[in-house]
Amino acid sequence: MCVVRTLAGQLHTTVLFADGPLGPSEWYRIRPTGQMDVVVLDVDDAGEADLGICARNDLEGDLHFETLAIDPFVAILPAKHPLSKSRDVPLKELLRFPFITMAKGTQIRSLTDSALRARGLHASPAYEASEPATIQAMVEANLGVSVLPKRTLSNANVLVRRLAEPGFERQLGIVARPGHSLTPPAEAFRRQLFQYFSEGNAAGSARKGST
Repeated sequence: MCVVRTLAGQLHTTVLFADGPLGPSEWYRIRPTGQMDVVVLDVDDAGEADLGICARNDLEGDLHFETLAIDPFVAILPAKHPLSKSRDVPLKELLRFPFITMAKGTQIRSLTDSALRARGLHASPAYEASEPATIQAMVEANLGVSVLPKRTLSNANVLVRRLAEPGFERQLGIVARPGHSLTPPAEAFRRQLFQYFSEGNAAGSARKGST
């Protein structure tokens, strides 16, 4: 199973081991591969994973997609920022301040650039980082502002505000090969994923000044 990096750790501890391991340890493992962490569940003879979790925009080829959750992007501000009193922050106003983005080639950076272009905006990043947690630490240190998917947020001491523009979000879901029957451990994991997201997990805990 392939999982976007920002969810891999949460799912590994809260879903795979929610009621004990789903099966023998050879059925699953996590390994870093660039911008992704990979969880492999019962790999077949061709070395392909049974299913994966990704954003819909990542899909390539003829794959079946089942939606798990909509993950909206939010504005991330340092404490006592001039925009802190705004309940909804316009992107145009946010870009007036030093802007911190994910590194080029990451899913979040691609989504951010596309969303800005669609709104006739452009960002000249003051800093780039490869992990959402690093961006949050930089914002906390008052190095700038940022936008991130809500489900990537940790417990950094930052302000979280809604974006004024609707539709800036990513759709997370399960992907699988059409016509491919899931193995028992993969099907069990799929069921646990739907239960996990239906209960509102991984949505980001309450944070200072969050909306």
